[in-house]
Amino acid sequence: MFLGDPIAAFANMRRAADPNARLAIVCWRSLSENPWMAAPMSAVARHLPPRPKPVPHAPGMFAFAEPERVSEVLTEAGWAKPRFEKLDIDLDIAAGRGLDEAVEQSTQIGAVNSWLRNQPAEVVSAAVASLREALEPCAVGASVRLPAAMWLVSSAPA
Repeated sequence: MFLGDPIAAFANMRRAADPNARLAIVCWRSLSENPWMAAPMSAVARHLPPRPKPVPHAPGMFAFAEPERVSEVLTEAGWAKPRFEKLDIDLDIAAGRGLDEAVEQSTQIGAVNSWLRNQPAEVVSAAVASLREALEPCAVGASVRLPAAMWLVSSAPA
């Protein structure tokens, strides 16, 4: 997902792999299908300037969200047309360490982190307060679970 030239990268993997090797990867589906990421972003959005529009096919978390794009990349790289299986889980963004950890994780990695970067302290504080308020209803004991949606992508040699 974070590859600058995914076709070249997967072609290199194809050349390095055994001729009968199979490929299996897991990648995120769309942001709208991933509340574990979308909910924190929505919670802080009212405090921050609009995010830039995503660049199609640019490296990033959701670069492989579209099966058509992944199929294009893999087949051009020498793999067979891939198979896609949906994987849906509840992701504990607190890693079993409670609401404080969920808020911390949401502000230290991913889109919210980059969005908060270089913002004035009062903006960050207000955004974090909104984030905590949004995540609190998802907290059950030491877990904060939100839905996550991925693709399990598999392919054989072409």
